Amino acid sequence: MKRNLLAILCVSLLSVGFVFAQENHGRMEAKYLFSYGPPGSSIELSQPQQIRSDGSSGEIYICDTGHSRIVILDSKGLFLFEFSNSEVLRSPRDVAVDSEGKIYVLGSAVPESPIIVFDYNGEYLHPLRFQGGPDLSSMAMASMVMDGANRLFILDENGARILSYDWLGDFVSEITLMPESSAEERDRQVWGKLALAGEDILLPAPMDGTVYCYGRDGILKKAFGHRGDGYGEFSFPIAATLDAQQNIYALDKHKGLIISFSQTGKVREEIGRYGLGPGYFYHPIALLADDDGRVWVAQGYKDLVQVFQLSAPAEVAPLAPQEPVVVDN
Repeated sequence: MKRNLLAILCVSLLSVGFVFAQENHGRMEAKYLFSYGPPGSSIELSQPQQIRSDGSSGEIYICDTGHSRIVILDSKGLFLFEFSNSEVLRSPRDVAVDSEGKIYVLGSAVPESPIIVFDYNGEYLHPLRFQGGPDLSSMAMASMVMDGANRLFILDENGARILSYDWLGDFVSEITLMPESSAEERDRQVWGKLALAGEDILLPAPMDGTVYCYGRDGILKKAFGHRGDGYGEFSFPIAATLDAQQNIYALDKHKGLIISFSQTGKVREEIGRYGLGPGYFYHPIALLADDDGRVWVAQGYKDLVQVFQLSAPAEVAPLAPQEPVVVDN
């Protein structure tokens, strides 16, 4: 069903406030707003694996992996649309949107390509036809991001590299990760999810306890954080994101918290805590900071996506998404 046939029935949501911080360290107010996922919520999810946003519209895209569908919310977090296609779409792991509104999904059931393309209304168009670059059969595409120039960056775990293509699938360039390490060391490395930070690329390395920042030329420009048990130190960083003020946020899967860094690499604060209740994280897997001062966190346990307000709330409080109502034209 096309987006323009949907209207949303909304009611106000009672928000519960939480403040998370370590004693004697940076304090960040993280107000729990709402969540999706568990049975009985307005949108029931199954193993959500990724959260992305469309930079032009502010819309939020959730990879509902267990249901093999993409769920789309507006910039306030209200349900807009969803799509699936049992013939071509299977267990989506990542999603990107180009400047024309076409939707690229990593999670293809089409033999000739691991990425498939849909139009703005979720209608299947075609597989992304890769031209040039490494042989597809040798790659394990784990995550992807698309920049404002419609350049697609793909993490190939098998080759320990980031490959870039234009939106037609033509090969552009390759960034070799850990170029000074041996092939054995590179094979042992585990990688998190790609993210963009302006003109740069963020990539967590969980085993190093670090989030690396690469330039488009493949030069390692910065490294955020290090492994340790103390405040502002990582155990297993799995995802990263950039907020509107250019601060870096990184999600630690094992500690169940978010660590925020300035652009200079200074730890700003810790946000969240390991736990099972609302406002707590249990092996979180995906992270997104939006333009309204909120962070979105996904975890497989309880099939949960939680949303927190980090900055001062807007004058109009966020609304609780409810079931869509179909309006006949």
